[in-house]
Amino acid sequence: MRAIITRPRADGSYDEVGMNNRTLTKEYKTKEGLLRYGLPSWTGVLRVEIYMASIHKPTPDKTIFIRSNFA
Repeated sequence: MRAIITRPRADGSYDEVGMNNRTLTKEYKTKEGLLRYGLPSWTGVLRVEIYMASIHKPTPDKTIFIRSNFA
């Protein structure tokens, strides 16, 4: 499983395309491992779009929002 993690812009919205505020994780076996080791050191409410098999699909398998408190 891989994920695209997006941080919010100054106005609180999220980018849908481009990679200025988005990053792609490496392959992880579990969602817990992805959330523990795959998150970048960004602050705020991050959108995590999880793709189970392939990232070449129009929609993610699961989308979650998490609060990150990196300083």
